[in-house]
Amino acid sequence: MRYFNSGFRTRWIFFGAALGLALASILSPAQGGDRDAWQQPDRVAHEMNLGPGMVVADVGCGTGYFSFRLAKAVGEKGIVYATDINERSLSRLRSEIERRNVSGIDVRLSEPTDTKLPRAGVDAVLLCNVLHHVPEANRSEFLLDIARGLRVDGMFYLLEFNENEERPFAKDHDPIPPATLVHLFKNAGMELDAEYHYLPYQRFLRFRKKAPENIWALAKDWSDVHRFSTLFTAQDIGAYLGSEESLEQAIQWCRDTGVTKVFLETFRGNQTANRDQLIRARDRFRAEGFIVHGCITPTQMGKLSTGWNIISCYTNEATRAQSREVFKYAAELFDVIMIDDFLFTDCECDECRAAKGDRSWDDYRLELMARASKEDMIDVAKAANPRAELIIKYPEWYDRFHQRGYGVVRQTDIFDWTWIGTETRDPDSERWGKKPQYGAYWLSQWAKAVSGDKLGGGWFDPYGTSPATYVEQARQTILGQCHESMLFCFNALNRDSGPENVTRFRSEFEGLLHLAEFVRNEPTRGVGTYKIPNSEGQRDFYIFNFLGMLGIPLTAETEFPESAPSLVLTEHAAGDLELDAKLSAVIQADKPVLLTSNLRDRLSDAMKDKLKNPNVSVLDLSPNPPEAETFYGVLNSVRNLAGWKREDLGALRAPLLKALGIEFDAPGNVSIYLYGPDKAVIENFRDEAVEVSLTSNGRPAGMATVALTLGEGETKIVKHDAATIKLAPRALIALEW
Repeated sequence: MRYFNSGFRTRWIFFGAALGLALASILSPAQGGDRDAWQQPDRVAHEMNLGPGMVVADVGCGTGYFSFRLAKAVGEKGIVYATDINERSLSRLRSEIERRNVSGIDVRLSEPTDTKLPRAGVDAVLLCNVLHHVPEANRSEFLLDIARGLRVDGMFYLLEFNENEERPFAKDHDPIPPATLVHLFKNAGMELDAEYHYLPYQRFLRFRKKAPENIWALAKDWSDVHRFSTLFTAQDIGAYLGSEESLEQAIQWCRDTGVTKVFLETFRGNQTANRDQLIRARDRFRAEGFIVHGCITPTQMGKLSTGWNIISCYTNEATRAQSREVFKYAAELFDVIMIDDFLFTDCECDECRAAKGDRSWDDYRLELMARASKEDMIDVAKAANPRAELIIKYPEWYDRFHQRGYGVVRQTDIFDWTWIGTETRDPDSERWGKKPQYGAYWLSQWAKAVSGDKLGGGWFDPYGTSPATYVEQARQTILGQCHESMLFCFNALNRDSGPENVTRFRSEFEGLLHLAEFVRNEPTRGVGTYKIPNSEGQRDFYIFNFLGMLGIPLTAETEFPESAPSLVLTEHAAGDLELDAKLSAVIQADKPVLLTSNLRDRLSDAMKDKLKNPNVSVLDLSPNPPEAETFYGVLNSVRNLAGWKREDLGALRAPLLKALGIEFDAPGNVSIYLYGPDKAVIENFRDEAVEVSLTSNGRPAGMATVALTLGEGETKIVKHDAATIKLAPRALIALEW
């Protein structure tokens, strides 16, 4: 199923509208025997100026009233995409196509806002008596999806009921005012081009798709490839959206930044946003063509934790009662609600200790937070609003999830959607944990392994970043194949370093979209890594973030990666009770395996003996001295890996990459990502230019096509047929053979 908007499936649960469309295509009196008299279908088809070989879409085609006429106009070499949400109608259409022996009609079962049209592959669109069935809040989204299928300068022909009260059918359908139609189409990147006035019961309008004129138009046109959103906190609702002037300024900022979706937060820090202000902002953003969802940050609710004093004690009934109130309030206003990554607890109060009993804190918190999620959030929201869908956003601190109650398997199962934190920030920032940028990519891939199609987007912020490291978060989120990027948040991006970061982001915006298209729907490949959900990182804490900075392309798995051509196994794998047998099998298959010394030390003596196989290497992470300092739980021996000599890194990665058909030479802090059989991305995280070499299956980089480069300065392949690539500081190159 295709993703669009925030990575959400087209599952609005607007069943009534979908049913209305379906019934309209089958049962409406408009399909009666006198329709030709007032519809004048042959004249309408003639007005569309179709010619042989053209591609046209009949959206909401029903049983093909117009489809056959359009097929005749485009001839045998043309195509008519006949799309409808009702399989019953399409079944009748297919039978009629077969009976008439007509070629060139491509019948497609669509969804409410996914018409299944190829991107920029259609010359003209016909939409007849459909738009009024679509809920007002979703009309912009619907038209945007169709517009993406139109080529630039393609024509969109709209037929919608007018105000003629003598219409003998469909009297219960309120006509859409002309000014509203023009505004809707403008927000979808189309302008009114012509009007026809000869139909008695319908408006007949022609709109032309314009080439994107600015970042806002570009963002909307590419939102099916990748979407950028932002968030207004509960405190921001009054501060930045409380007046007409400030609301207009916020809307313009979003347009200037390529943001096409906003999340309006209803609660944060024990503050509830004003209902009237939320409704006004929600409706205004929607009217301007934005998708609008809600958000809750569950901080300072009820009884506070004995640990971090903004986190709550979910054992306590006062906390759970307030949680129910908070989620009911949000669900009354929004159909989709994100939960920011404060849905955890570290409380050890007497009440928690008594409830925990003999269980470990991990086990107790996992059970507690799953129950609170289901009973006090999901069930309450869906009772208040049957259309409600809830997103759980997981943090970036994946090796601590289970310690604080994030049970990714169970919670992913009960929530509608998941998101992941990709806020690595600056790798030199002690305040934010000195996290390598690659961690955002690896974690996105691991979250995808956990969540599958439920994974929507990644979320990053400007805290502790420079313009370079801020956009690197965006790149990693996209390389990790998230469908959407949350630019958190409006307030932060308009103060301190935020404006400078936004300027850099805007300058790279179009390139980011092309990067998203380059990796979209491509299977990732690389050296298999293995983190069992709820596994302990132990001495290999967050090691995957650092391994990727060594020029080793990694995949992220929740199950043992037995099919990977080569493997890196860390102490996370020690929790697998069948590890000896699985590891023995890959060694027997002569696959290259790199183990950390921390995992090796936990293996049985019999298993250690098998490590003598020449295809097995051990990465010695023994601290020297033994009590070596850690920071953010990470051993310095892990943090210092990227500082190894270039030749030593080459020797470490060579056997692992050889199994992938890859030869790669680079210093530390240069990463490589592999997609499909013939795509590679290389990113330089260093402050100086570097030369690297890459060969894929015997083909040097010089034989590849440069799909795109990102960053400032010169990035290029040095010589045709050669393997050497010059990378500017903080730059990226995408290659395809």
